[in-house]
Amino acid sequence: AGNDYAVLMGGCWNTRLTVPRRKIAQPQLFPAPGTTIPYGHHFPGERPLHPAYAKTKSMGIPVICRVLSQPPEASDMACRLYGVTGDLRTGKRGAEVPAFCNGPGKDAPKEYPDNLGQVMLAPLAPLKPGAYEADFAFKSGGQDHRFLWRFEVAAPPRRAGK
Repeated sequence: AGNDYAVLMGGCWNTRLTVPRRKIAQPQLFPAPGTTIPYGHHFPGERPLHPAYAKTKSMGIPVICRVLSQPPEASDMACRLYGVTGDLRTGKRGAEVPAFCNGPGKDAPKEYPDNLGQVMLAPLAPLKPGAYEADFAFKSGGQDHRFLWRFEVAAPPRRAGK
């Protein structure tokens, strides 16, 4: 997914390898585990237009796990996003953040039925500054997968004189 000048994620397999060896050992996760992103809102100019825009016009930044199998597939998706009370590393899981879950073959944009190989949670409102925990469980390539990671959204920068 992307806009006029940037692409969020690209392909993650090595085409020089034989087909059975193209699967990667680790998924691509966004936001990356343990990182701090500078904002919690989504850009409405993204293409393809995310299906959650039918529910809300002000989404939060998407939380993504790139599917490991080729061709991309995912089923039995049970993905959740939670706030974290306290410190990113030691804080406790808080309330669930309302989000729209989609993936290959499920609620994907019609132009990209494989959802660009991603299982995604789109928060139904911009994410506020603070810590979050992503909990993604799904089947892909005939295997059960579960990924649990945390990230932070930064507070807006303070303007001079305020």
